[in-house]
Amino acid sequence: MKNSNKNKKKIPIKQKLLILVFFVLGILFISMGIILNIKSNPKTIMKKSISELYLHINNAYKYKQEIISINSNFMIDSSFDISSIYNQDDEYSKYFYDAINNTKNRIVYGQDLSNKKLLYKIHSNKNNNSFIYKNLFINNSTKYIKLDNKNQYINTGTNNIFELYNDSNINEKLNYLLEFFTNSFIDNINDKDILVESTKTIIDNNQELVYKISFSINNDNLIRILNSVHNDIVNDEEANSIISNIDNNYKDKEIPVDEHLLRENTSIGIIVYTDILYRTKKYEIVYQNDLYEKRIAYTPLEDYSIITISNGEGIEKIYKITGNKDKYEIDILNSKNKLIGNMTIENSEDRFTIISTSETDDNKIMLNIDRILSNIDKNSYNANLEIHYTNTNKITKKKELTIDIKGYTKVKRNAIIEESIDNSIIYDTLSLEDKENIDNYNKLLLGKIIKMEDTNE
Repeated sequence: MKNSNKNKKKIPIKQKLLILVFFVLGILFISMGIILNIKSNPKTIMKKSISELYLHINNAYKYKQEIISINSNFMIDSSFDISSIYNQDDEYSKYFYDAINNTKNRIVYGQDLSNKKLLYKIHSNKNNNSFIYKNLFINNSTKYIKLDNKNQYINTGTNNIFELYNDSNINEKLNYLLEFFTNSFIDNINDKDILVESTKTIIDNNQELVYKISFSINNDNLIRILNSVHNDIVNDEEANSIISNIDNNYKDKEIPVDEHLLRENTSIGIIVYTDILYRTKKYEIVYQNDLYEKRIAYTPLEDYSIITISNGEGIEKIYKITGNKDKYEIDILNSKNKLIGNMTIENSEDRFTIISTSETDDNKIMLNIDRILSNIDKNSYNANLEIHYTNTNKITKKKELTIDIKGYTKVKRNAIIEESIDNSIIYDTLSLEDKENIDNYNKLLLGKIIKMEDTNE
């Protein structure tokens, strides 16, 4: 044995150094290759990261699917009252909270696939006057709408949504459409608008070296991208078939270039941070205009996740989330990582609750959400909902914002849908003004609720 050890050749020091040099160079070349790949394929990495984000979101929720599924018959009838009191100086916010205060609301959604009927209603009354009124009714392959409780339904043409709903592969098709839209959206971003840089960012209280892949959306490039996505969908046989069943006129619905989807001087930034192996470390969305900046960052970690809310001056709040679909515990921290509150989210077969309390130097915020299911059987269940939110100024003791919502929902299987369309009007026989009111109803409604013109201008 001793002789065999003596016969072993020792590797010369120069050769060892040469091997070490080649090893280091190999690592450097591999690293450079990865860096160059990130810079040449940022869209591919962003698609992968967003796909992972979809999984994070989907895995965070627990669904009750015994009665409701997209290709079954069911009816949801929900009524809820909203009261809100706003005691601050922001005129824009005051308009919104005054608009929803003392409203009585009802939302109905039902589908009877056997008889090819689908019904959607949203009604809101304020001071006994109709604030919002919209009915959508699909009977066989014809779509009807009603925008006033005093008038009859309007026949707006063909809708083939039941061809999609009766398809046993509907979930796969909708997932295909979502993935196609996401990939097309990213593909249609101009390469020059995507920035890739090496930087440092905070991950779980530690500064880490990462690659930051980002792009910014303003009104002009958003319209260009969405119209390019529209063309991609129309030219893809599978995507076009799916979307045409949802909206028969989709191919004619390009967005006018003078449309205002985002306010002037407003941008939305989307940022993905990865390590050198393309593993996503953090997501961030930045909303910004001349006067305002808001950042929301989401960091998924092995045992918990972190959501960070920031403004132009720095971090406002940090939410550290632990738990699973049945129960989440959330610590609320300030910019100095000091605990300022907590939130508990619980989800069982018959109850969903959120209880949250947090305090800053100036304010105390309380949120309680309680949704209780009752009379549960294989064909129906009821749900009672209560939401209470207060934001109290600790110095003046005045409640700066209070929101109360109380609601009741009935969910049942095999609901019968009965809507009268005997005296319906053909869309093409309407006046140009009536057609514009119908076509722009959703935009007019949005303006009615949030007052799209900036009151500060």
